[in-house]
Amino acid sequence: MAEIAIEKTLSRHLPIVIDTSILYDYLKVIHCPQGVDEFDSLVLKNVLPQFSKIYVTPQILAEINSLANRDFANGKKYFLEKTKPFLATISENYVEKNEILKNNNYCKLGPTDTTIIISTQQSHWVAVSNDEQMLNCLNADQAISMADMRAHYLNYNK
Repeated sequence: MAEIAIEKTLSRHLPIVIDTSILYDYLKVIHCPQGVDEFDSLVLKNVLPQFSKIYVTPQILAEINSLANRDFANGKKYFLEKTKPFLATISENYVEKNEILKNNNYCKLGPTDTTIIISTQQSHWVAVSNDEQMLNCLNADQAISMADMRAHYLNYNK
């Protein structure tokens, strides 16, 4: 799907907007690798740092908190404490509530995916996600899936 988008993004040093599931898996990989496929761990550790800048939206951070609450219960505080230094290095893009609500994708995809789509389209960034339904709302050169990152990793590590 977006092997070309990965190459363009890396060669032009374009920023990405990262979706919750990819960011959450990356945070687990670097701080407590339970529950992440070993190959995906390698891909995430080697491909994500190559992007020039990573953006999130406030909704993504809220979802990270909810997932940590679900997965770590008593260890949530430890997990969030360990991931704070990395999260401090990434940038945030805020999309106003009314802009989210008036977007055609809001009722179909919800607020988080809608903010990723809006951020990608307004700033000419690339969205990185596992959510094919959301990625399909973007042009091919604006979307990178985990499958694309796996293919990129395999191509450069033969």
